[in-house]
Parts: sequence; C-alpha cells; structure tokens
Amino acid sequence: MLVFLNDKKTGAIQNIGENSTYSFTAAEGDDPARFELIFGTVGVNESNLPVDLMCYALRKTIYLKSASPISGEVVISSLAGKQLLRMKAMGESLLSIDGSILAAGAYLVSLISDGGVVTKKVVIN
Repeated sequence: MLVFLNDKKTGAIQNIGENSTYSFTAAEGDDPARFELIFGTVGVNESNLPVDLMCYALRKTIYLKSASPISGEVVISSLAGKQLLRMKAMGESLLSIDGSILAAGAYLVSLISDGGVVTKKVVIN
C-alpha cells in the first residue's frame, strides 16, 4: 500500500513508505486539518490516476496539482451532481480552471481517465 502525507500549508507531499520522518514548523492559528493522509494501492489493478491529487480554489480559479501528470477529463459538478464545466487535462502537473461562471459555494471536481475516477471537493468564496 502506498501512503502519502500531504502538508496542506506548504504543499509538500511525502511518500511515507519511502521516508517515514517528516519535519515541520507549526504556528499558532494553523489549520487543525493541515495534514492529510492519502492512501493508494499497489497491485494488478493499479491505475494511472495521481494518488497525490490536490484540489483548491483561489478566488474564482480552481487548481488541480499533482507530482505526476494530470491526464483525462476534468468535470466540475454541483453537490447535487449537475455538471457545470468540462475540460481535457493533457498531462500537466498543475492545472488551472477558470471558474468565473460559478457562484460562491462547494463543488465536486472529478478527474476521469481510463484508470478510474478521482473526485475532490472544492469551495469557492
């Protein structure tokens, strides 16, 4: 099993299986949900989806970030499942999506490829 530690404050992603020690500096007011464990599987059914895929928004731009190439189709949906935006991802490690047509709120961002689907939630303010 692959296990990654995602430090949301610094953007650092570390493979815990390769290096189980991670040093960081904390400050008063840091987000208590600063760290995220990301689990992946290894085996016959291994997919080409990035296991370290991060999704976040700054203003009206949605970003997908990964250490590995992001390829496939990206779909932005409402929480009710209505598709609002659709675009192709062509192997970038950082993808920016213009979300100017989206109102403030929470959305689902899905990366769809031959290897499967990864869905993340993002909030636009």
